[in-house]
Amino acid sequence: MVTVTTRAREALAELKASANLDDPDIGLRLEAATSGRLGLLRDRERPGDQIVEYAGETILLVDNRLSEALTGAQIDCKTMGKEMQLVIGRRDGAEPPWRPTAPHTREGPTGAWPPPTSGSGPRAGRT
Repeated sequence: MVTVTTRAREALAELKASANLDDPDIGLRLEAATSGRLGLLRDRERPGDQIVEYAGETILLVDNRLSEALTGAQIDCKTMGKEMQLVIGRRDGAEPPWRPTAPHTREGPTGAWPPPTSGSGPRAGRT
């Protein structure tokens, strides 16, 4: 299971709000992009998802297989130049070879925003 810092939870909540996603059950799904990087798209939870909440709302959804692959990793929000960007690193400080695409560019895996909404399922794996 991946951990998410408070700073990253706040950034994800701001991103969700700026995208006018008012439904508390819709979150931003972390998925592999065609570029080999990770991206965010809006979605509903699916069975087995790791669900990250902030202020009582779903903000991040991570597929079970991706969550397992990210075991020992931490999602944080860091300043990159003049922008804040989500980054994934190991809790021991080592940098993995991937990070999400810049959320403030509002690009999902397909480059479109807002991406399509899909999926549903029972709430499981909340963090």
